[in-house]
Parts: sequence; C-alpha cells; structure tokens
Amino acid sequence: MSTGAKIAIVIPYYKPDYLEPLLDALQREADARINIYLFDDCSPTPALAYVRKYQYTIHKHIRFDSNLGGASLTGQWDRCLAHIGEEEWVWFLPDDDVLKAGSLTKICDVIDSVPQDVALLHFATEIINGDGCDQGFRDTLPAGRYDAVNFYYRVLRGESMITLGSQLCRRSALHDGFVKFPRGWGSDHATTLKSASQQDILHIDNATLQFRMSELNISSQNGDWAQKAAARVQFAKWLVAFLQLADSKTVTFSQVRAAFLLKGESFFVRTCPLRWRMLGYAYAVAKTFGSGLAAVYPLKIVLIKAITAVKVG
Repeated sequence: MSTGAKIAIVIPYYKPDYLEPLLDALQREADARINIYLFDDCSPTPALAYVRKYQYTIHKHIRFDSNLGGASLTGQWDRCLAHIGEEEWVWFLPDDDVLKAGSLTKICDVIDSVPQDVALLHFATEIINGDGCDQGFRDTLPAGRYDAVNFYYRVLRGESMITLGSQLCRRSALHDGFVKFPRGWGSDHATTLKSASQQDILHIDNATLQFRMSELNISSQNGDWAQKAAARVQFAKWLVAFLQLADSKTVTFSQVRAAFLLKGESFFVRTCPLRWRMLGYAYAVAKTFGSGLAAVYPLKIVLIKAITAVKVG
C-alpha cells in the first residue's frame, strides 16, 4: 500500500458480473497516488479469486461477516468509509461500472492542482448496457467550476449526471457519511450537494465514467418502485431545505424546482405503475416545493403515461 497516496478508490463489492473489467482498467493505469480498497459485502461469490489475480492492484480487501447493502446501501458505503486510510480524496466506484481508457491517468494528473476551495472533482459520464454497448447519453457540461446549486440545475437539465462513481470527494467533506434515503435512492445526489455546500465543484470533461445500466442495476429494477417513490419525496424535502440555505448567484429556487419536477415526470412514468399510491407520491413531491400546480402534477403524469402507452401500442 502506498503511504503517500492521495486517492482512496473504494469498490463496494457484491456482484461479480462486471468486476473484472473495472479492475483491468484500474490495473492498466496504476498510480502510486492511488490506494484501491475492495470491500466484499458478504457476497454469495466471495471476491478472493479477484484479490489473488489483482494482488498488486488491490491494496486492501475486507470480506464483511454480514450483508448490509441489502438493507441499507448507504450503511454499507459508510461501513466501507470507516475502513480506509487517511487519503485526502475518496472515490466510490461501483462494481459494475468501468472507466474509459486514459481517464484514471487524467484524473491523477489533475488531482494535485485542484484548488483548496473545491470539494469535489466531477467528470463526464456515459451510459452503457449490460453488454457494454453505448446507450447514447452524452455529457455536455463544459469544464469549469460550479457552485452546488448551479451544478445540480445543469444535472437536472441533462447536461451531466451524478452517480456514485462520477466524482471524487474530499475526505473532510464526507465526515458525516452519506445522506440516507430508502434504497439509497437519491443519496448520491444529496451527498454530492451536501459535500459541496460550502465549496465548489470542479468538472473536467476529458475523463469518463461508463455507468452500466443493466438488469442488475438498482436503477433499472422497478419492483421496489414504492420505496423509490417514498425516497423521492424524502429527497425533495431535503433538497428544499438545502436550497433555502444555499447561495447561488446564477440559479434561482424556481428554476431548480421546475427542473426537478420535470425530471421527476420521467421517474414516475418509467418506474412506477399507475396506482393511486403513485399519484400520492407525485403530489407529495410537487407539494414539497410549494408548487401551486401540485394537484395538476399527478394528472400530468397520468396523461404522459397514457400517451406513452398509445405510442407503444
């Protein structure tokens, strides 16, 4: 293990399906400034075979005696965080994502010159499927510094993405751990905003995380839609409280509200079945923002669902 490492790459492991391509990418661009931690969440497929194969890449491996991620993803992330060293930067990389060639090297080249008043280093994201095929999303956010509200507004508009693995965070900004919601839904977004509440986010566009949207990914599973919808209500309440305290000279509360509700339409249409309970969650999200259109918001979602069903049919 490198005692002078600046970056802790944390891999919360449970699924073996795509771990090898990730470790291959990290091994090809190994750097003395990085320590790689592999934390096995009591997976049915222990990671020991990978630890042996990549013994010169993985700096620390722990297999926990109990599975925590099944009950609380954020609890598992916090448990991992408690077992790393004193690195200045922390980077959580899910076991099914991968880096484009050259990205790790570019991140390492930048990390030494990141200003002290920057809390997160964020980079571009692409979406791939289970077979590694490009799904067409293109990150268009210009490289530069952003305050947390401006950055999130641009994410809501589709210029970029926030995923667990799309940024490095200063260890000092993660001292309280991850913001907790059911199923960890929205926790990566809230934690990113909280970590950058007093400092800026630096976005670079020459390094890319490939976010894998497969049937194994929680984002593509709809059986737990009610938990996700409840989490969205909780996140909306958290976001409103955050925005009331945040200071942005470029983006207003009403702009973020409009973008958040528009983004939410896609969630309710694609993820949730047409149920009264779903409409109640949609109403609660809009009402949280004090929107005068709270009663109309669920009806709009019903209309979009109906139009979508007709087009598909």
